[in-house]
Amino acid sequence: MKSAVMKTSLKSAILALTAGAMLLPMAAQATCTQNGPIVRVSNYADQASSTGCYIYMRSSATSAYYYYTTTIDDDMCIAASIAATTAVDTSTQGNATACPTTGTGRYMGTLRYIVINP
Repeated sequence: MKSAVMKTSLKSAILALTAGAMLLPMAAQATCTQNGPIVRVSNYADQASSTGCYIYMRSSATSAYYYYTTTIDDDMCIAASIAATTAVDTSTQGNATACPTTGTGRYMGTLRYIVINP
């Protein structure tokens, strides 16, 4: 009898903790995602002497503005260069809290990922 009561109270405690955790506010990871072709990739060297690149994209050929992101990941720079030379669509995500809506150059934040030809 004691064993059954213990199992039930343990189960109740686990359920209560799980329900409580679900009610806590969760931090949203806002991001900026843009779809379209990458039009240019340019390399740079930062203060830490590591290499990286700027990745520029436009949502359309007639767009008066462009989005850009940065990365120090050489593999991402290579993937972006290939996407730029083959003129395929991409889905690019930066870590900016939201996509900028004003300005000619709109910074998406540091690159999180590129999906080529989604």
